[in-house]
Amino acid sequence: MSKNRGVITKGDHQKKTAKPKTTHLLCIGINKYSNGIVTLNNAVRDAKAFEKILKDKYDITNNITLYDEAATLDGIINVFDNLRTKITKEDNLIIYFSGHGDLVNNRGYWIPVDAVADKRRTYLANHEIKDLLFDLKAHHVLVIADACFSGALLQKNRSTEVSRYYVMPSRWVMTSGQVEAVPDGLPGHHSPFAKSLLTQLAHNPKPHLSVTELWVNMREGIITNSKQTPACEPVREVNHQGGEYYFIDKNATELPPIPESTKEAVGPLKTIDKVEKPIDKAAILQLSFTQLKEKLNQLFLAGKTKEAFEILVIALKSGTSSSTTAHLRLANYNSLQEDIANGIATNVPQQKAQINHALNYIINNLEAEDLVNI
Repeated sequence: MSKNRGVITKGDHQKKTAKPKTTHLLCIGINKYSNGIVTLNNAVRDAKAFEKILKDKYDITNNITLYDEAATLDGIINVFDNLRTKITKEDNLIIYFSGHGDLVNNRGYWIPVDAVADKRRTYLANHEIKDLLFDLKAHHVLVIADACFSGALLQKNRSTEVSRYYVMPSRWVMTSGQVEAVPDGLPGHHSPFAKSLLTQLAHNPKPHLSVTELWVNMREGIITNSKQTPACEPVREVNHQGGEYYFIDKNATELPPIPESTKEAVGPLKTIDKVEKPIDKAAILQLSFTQLKEKLNQLFLAGKTKEAFEILVIALKSGTSSSTTAHLRLANYNSLQEDIANGIATNVPQQKAQINHALNYIINNLEAEDLVNI
């Protein structure tokens, strides 16, 4: 029977590349709860599978694991404290948590193995996790949480900036749900979230896989096979500086390329490119639902994918599923255009088809209540 995860009663290269980093992995998985908290079927299985695929396929240097009895409140905090002292700006850190979560007075918590049901002081508060993200000197930190109410870690006011690169520091959180219960999966299987995550990591053909690209690909598998609403976005006010973690294949011969400077040479023969006219935000917000949908359909048919997504980012209420998809697909579109310009793009027709399919799906399923000021 499926359960819910909430508390119940390298070298020089021809291309300019980023400097190599050491990536650390912390995996926490808990099945064997007691003290009034139900056990889980697959949390440890999911965490161990994630640990294995990262060690086997990706550039992971050091890993720490806390499974079942080891994942006490003190045990987790002690690991956090050790990471604060050991992680440097030349390091990356991935934290994977699979277990119960809870929401008390609109504040989210991870539930350690020794927690007592309804005793908040025995839980690990989200502010402790955010404190770690703030205190760490790491270059990139990626938190992946497969637990109920894990989306409480995230703030809802997003940035529209989509130029996120490996060279710039980042703090990202990926969660299996927002402020909701999420399924654990049938015994002997993986949760819907873990299954989609592991599938994408296992079958990824690219040497460098960004968080946003991974998320766009795995999100569809999650929402197709469950009713949960997953989330992935940067965490504000914890030293996020617009960057993005990349999963780097062990056999990759280069690190993710640093984007070339767009500054043009100064001189009398300099050509002037046509400047794109910015989207008129006020005009977009004044459109009726029918007018907006008609405009989006026209842009879709004309192949103006970027403009359509930019309008959706303005028009959609933050926190909706469509808004999340629009932000991520816009980032995916811009990333693809950069890869094409740098000559490193792969599977271009497939990527374009996925992006256009997502745009068409959003437009066709658009509801008036999804829009700002409607």
